[in-house]
Amino acid sequence: EELRQGLEGKRPFLATKTCGEYSNTIGYAETAAKALGLTKKPIQKVTRGDCKKLLRQIQKDRGWTAHAYNKAITFLSACAGELVDDEIIDFNPFFKIKRQEWAEVSRHLPPTDKEQELIKATLLQKHYPFFVYVISIYHTGIRPKELLGLRISDLDPVRRTFRLLPGDERTKTKKERIVPINPHLWNHIEAMNLWKYPG
Repeated sequence: EELRQGLEGKRPFLATKTCGEYSNTIGYAETAAKALGLTKKPIQKVTRGDCKKLLRQIQKDRGWTAHAYNKAITFLSACAGELVDDEIIDFNPFFKIKRQEWAEVSRHLPPTDKEQELIKATLLQKHYPFFVYVISIYHTGIRPKELLGLRISDLDPVRRTFRLLPGDERTKTKKERIVPINPHLWNHIEAMNLWKYPG
């Protein structure tokens, strides 16, 4: 229950998906705590040893990889950190719990030059709007979620810019941002003929 209180403190700063991952991890911790008989122990008396047992129990229950185990430490430690800030607990029992070693897998290797050309050619031929979306992220640095939230009216064809407004739930910006569109990207945006759609 207290960890969920800690999550509420972090919620304003988390993306929806990340917040869901935090919530799920806390749910797994609650189940593991019941299995270990820790639910009746006041959180102020929970030790680092208790937290290690909790994490190992979740890993056993969920069949977690070392990578998932390490992410859980990050999530739970962040929520416990909020409780320290709120003076509900004196120290963070998840702090400095040793991470498990895990090996990078080949799926994280970048594509070769030949593979990049094949990916580009396939997207150009079969998924052109998605190709423009990907290169827009690359050329402008706009966050994927922000780019998906842009409207036609946010595109200035005269100045060749995107406009991101503050206070908009689609963006994280605190002040208006004008993002220039370089000639290469503009050629692709122009080819989509977006102005025939309502803004």
